[in-house]
Amino acid sequence: MCVTETDVTIVLPTYNEAENLPLVCEEINDVLKGYKYEILVVDDNSPDGTWKVAEKLGRKYPLRVIRRYSKLGLSSAILTGFYNAKAEFAIVMDADLQHEASALPKMLKALKEDGCDLVIGSRYIANGTIDRAWPLKRRFDSKLATLLARPLTSINDPMSGFFGIRKSLIEKMDQNWLLIGYKLLIEILAKMDGMLKVCEIPIQFKRRVYGETKLNKKEVFNYLKLICKLYWRRLF
Repeated sequence: MCVTETDVTIVLPTYNEAENLPLVCEEINDVLKGYKYEILVVDDNSPDGTWKVAEKLGRKYPLRVIRRYSKLGLSSAILTGFYNAKAEFAIVMDADLQHEASALPKMLKALKEDGCDLVIGSRYIANGTIDRAWPLKRRFDSKLATLLARPLTSINDPMSGFFGIRKSLIEKMDQNWLLIGYKLLIEILAKMDGMLKVCEIPIQFKRRVYGETKLNKKEVFNYLKLICKLYWRRLF
C-alpha cells in the first residue's frame, strides 16, 4: 500500500455540472470533517464552464481539477481520477447530488477498517432507497440493466455509480480496458469476479437538483455494446 497523508480521494467526474458542483463539494466537506481528504474533479471541457467553477472552489476546499479537452466519457473520467488519486482509497460519486455524501464515512470505513477491496453504494439492498420522484421508466431501465449484468456478477447493484476501491488494485488490474459508456463498475466486477472482497452498503438515491440527465439512446446502446463485449470475454 502506498504511503500517503491523504485518507481518501473523492473523484467527481463532471460534464455541465456548474450549478451542482458547489453544493456537492459543500456536502462532502461537511461529512468528511476530521479526515484528510481531497476532491478530484475530472471535467470533460464542459460547455457550461464547470472546470472554471471547480478551480474557484479549489481556493475553498482541498480540490484539484483535471480538465480534459474533449468529451471522452464517464468511464474513462473515473479511471483517470483513480489513477491520479493521492490516496490509496478512492471513492467516485456523481456531482449531480443524486448520491448522498453522508454515506462517504461508512464507505471509507469499509475500505480502511473492514478489509473490503471494493465498496458499493447500493440502491437494491435492505434500507437502500430511490427517490419517489425518479421516473418509472428510469427505474425499469435500471432494473433491466441489472438483470442483463447478472451472468457477470451477483452484486445487487452493479449499475451503481457510487463506489470506492483501493488505488493499488486498479493499478494491478489488466489494463486492457473497454471504457465503453458510463458504467465502469460492471467492467471492474467482470474483470475481477470472485477475486475481490466486495461490500455493499445501502444508500438513498436522490433526484438530480440542477441540469439534465446524461442518459440517452446513445448511452443505452453503449451499455448493450459493453455487456456483449464482456460476455464475449467471459466465454472466450
